[in-house]
Parts: sequence; structure tokens; C-alpha cells
Amino acid sequence: MRRSPVGLDLDRPVPRSLIEECVDLATQAPTGRNRQRWHFVVVTEPAQRRAVADIFPRALPLPPDTR
Repeated sequence: MRRSPVGLDLDRPVPRSLIEECVDLATQAPTGRNRQRWHFVVVTEPAQRRAVADIFPRALPLPPDTR
């Protein structure tokens, strides 16, 4: 079992219904000026998840201490 730094089990499958519920709840969160420009991508295939994980840090640069 692979765990994240906060103790999450990253190998455990997440039911699609839970993913859909999370996305639904996220769209209800307030946005700046109430623009609500939501864009979600749910990737469940392992090879695609790895590819997205490799690309994400380059697409959205974060300060070095948050990685």
C-alpha cells in the first residue's frame, strides 16, 4: 500500500459515485466574482494518471516548498 505524506492510501480505488459527488460539491463552492468557471478532469486509467501526474507540476508551477 502506497501512502501520501498525509497518510492517504493512494492505491485504493475510489468509487465513481464518490468522485461525482465530490465534483458536484466542488462546483457549489464560491468563486471570485461568482464567475464559476469550473473545469474538472477525472482520470481513472493508471497510465493516464501517471502521465497527468508528470505534466501537472509543469503546467501549474508551485513554490518548491509545497511539492
